[in-house]
Amino acid sequence: MATVNEIASLTYLGLSKVVFPKRCRLGNPQTWLKWRSSWVLGGVGCSSRNPSVVNPRRNGFKLFNSVELGSFVTSDDEEKNEMSDCFFEAIEELERMTREPSDVLEEMNERLSDRELQLVLVYFAQEGRDSWCALEVFEWLRKENRVDKETMELMVSIMCGWVQKLIGSKSEAGDVVDLLVDMDCVGLNPSFSMVEKVISLYWDAGEREGAVSFVKEVLRRHIAYSDGNVDGHKAGPAGYLAWKMMEEGNYKDAVKLVIDIRECGLKPELYSYLIAMTAVVKELNEFGKALRKLKGFARTGLVAELDLENLRLIEEYQADLLAEGVRLSDWLIQEGGPSLFGVVHERLLAMYVCAGRGIEAERHLWQMKLSGKEVTADLQDIVLAICASQKELGPISRLLTGMEASSSLQKKKTLSWLLRGYIKGGHLENAAETVIKMLDLGLYPDFLDRAAVLQRLRRRIQQSGSLETYLNLCKHLSDASLIGPCLNWVVMIRGSRFRLKGWQQAAVAVGSAVGALLDPRRADLIAALGETTGKPAFDRVLERMKKSPEGREILLEQPRVISTNVGHAWDLPDNTFGAAYARFMGSRNFSPDDRPPVRFMETEELAYVAMRAREVHDFWHTLFDLPTNLIGETALKVIEFEQMLLPMCLMSVLGGTARFSDKQRSLFYQHYFPWALKAGARSTDLMCVYYEKHFHEDLEDVRRKWGIIPAPPPPRPNATIAVPL
Repeated sequence: MATVNEIASLTYLGLSKVVFPKRCRLGNPQTWLKWRSSWVLGGVGCSSRNPSVVNPRRNGFKLFNSVELGSFVTSDDEEKNEMSDCFFEAIEELERMTREPSDVLEEMNERLSDRELQLVLVYFAQEGRDSWCALEVFEWLRKENRVDKETMELMVSIMCGWVQKLIGSKSEAGDVVDLLVDMDCVGLNPSFSMVEKVISLYWDAGEREGAVSFVKEVLRRHIAYSDGNVDGHKAGPAGYLAWKMMEEGNYKDAVKLVIDIRECGLKPELYSYLIAMTAVVKELNEFGKALRKLKGFARTGLVAELDLENLRLIEEYQADLLAEGVRLSDWLIQEGGPSLFGVVHERLLAMYVCAGRGIEAERHLWQMKLSGKEVTADLQDIVLAICASQKELGPISRLLTGMEASSSLQKKKTLSWLLRGYIKGGHLENAAETVIKMLDLGLYPDFLDRAAVLQRLRRRIQQSGSLETYLNLCKHLSDASLIGPCLNWVVMIRGSRFRLKGWQQAAVAVGSAVGALLDPRRADLIAALGETTGKPAFDRVLERMKKSPEGREILLEQPRVISTNVGHAWDLPDNTFGAAYARFMGSRNFSPDDRPPVRFMETEELAYVAMRAREVHDFWHTLFDLPTNLIGETALKVIEFEQMLLPMCLMSVLGGTARFSDKQRSLFYQHYFPWALKAGARSTDLMCVYYEKHFHEDLEDVRRKWGIIPAPPPPRPNATIAVPL
């Protein structure tokens, strides 16, 4: 007895190609036999007059290499693998083609096992064999009700091998569809899973255009496939191919496929429209991500800002995608009826959300609700944020209608989305009102949200100079203990100046004084305090500078103590004033660019004088040889008060000494305070010195020239521990 494994290893009687004939029954047996013999190329078949039978016992057969059939013809059970003599007799009789395959099989029905019948299929499925005979065998098995799951899978695998051969030989899509029709004739219905397999074979072979042609041919011939999968996203050839395109990120191609099929006069399945609409959503989403990334690069200066032409092209591309989505939705509603209203409006809502179209998104959200489709609170909040970014007050009011009846947690989420929408759209007054509304309801906004509002309001003040919105928001945040008292009134804005009313100036002064007392390291608060309380003092300094030749030169040129102007001090000889200044800054990792700007001076001249007083502070540290600890800073404030009579300097001395320990206070008043009074009174008018032009001079020479008395070292027994600011 021969085994299956032995049969599979027999030599292959090969032919050049496979022919897939049309199924046809002829009345004349002789004509039928002649036609059947012509199906098999190379003479394997025979005429009825002179049959040339090939004995499978001698020549054997080999499995069709393009079909993975090992699982169907091999077994671990040796008894199952043994083939009876009846199997070989059936093969010989079928090869002669003198009788109908059904008659041969009917005669041997009782003697052939299911495994042997499967091997008959495999034998005739080989390249060069009578492939139509395999279909005849399968048809007989189906009529005899002997097609089990394994046999069905075997026939599908055989069919896939034939399809793969056709695809590999670049055959027309019509030939592949013909094969499906032939399979249908013998009872192997071209279910959707089979059509899906064919599309996958095209796709895996890289034949994208072939897959499109196949789908169109299936639809053109109205091939009746059964929907084995109606889950809403792959139930049909057009939808499945569009889904394959989406899997690879070709969203635009998926949309184009369905629209092209529809415009060709064909009728794609309903769910292909949903797949295409989903592709529109994904394309809009990816396009939006790319656009946000591009704008981010533009903000950082990596690429140029988008010009009007590019903005127009972006708008047109989005509009075209939305128009295609609307066309697909119209076709879907037209062919699918009211039952699909909910899912259609859901897709349209997603499209307009991705495109950032608030009014249209809100309209389809209500349409979803009217059609009975559930709308989640999160989705409604997203639409609310989009409408807020565009300041669409009507939709915002409608979307907030049911908020009062929701829980506190949901209220906070909804108002947070509203707040973020206002922030994104730059509607800061509305954003501030939303924060205040949340505080009134006892809902604390997230830190990042309220910080974003405050930060953008500060930038807005640079343009408008209006403080009311900012101060009102700060007051509410302070009342809720969400910001410190110093930030309640002090506005820290770089590079801008604006006028303050009397009460505002007093509020800033008090707030900055309290904040500086709590944290003396806050140079911005100390600067704000100096500006709001020191206008008369700066007026006097300005008049003195105008009377001094060097002071007038400073006012005329207005030099700035910044890195680009004083960086050369590092290259000067060690004994020079410039080198000493560079060592002072470098040893403490200070930068001259860290000084806060002037914000509250009314004129350009006063603003420059205030900035100059701030920037020469480190020059004075170098000249007087004072450290930057609490005692050193307080001593320098004594000198600054004597030089400029700034109230802020006096308040700093009082506040600084209040923070001293008893030992530090004793050291300051006995050692540093008397020296500071003497040094400040003896020195020249230090605000009228053009320090940058003396960098190259010897440090001791400039000290003598300007009457500088360096700070004496502290008494050794009472050495003070440095307390950094």
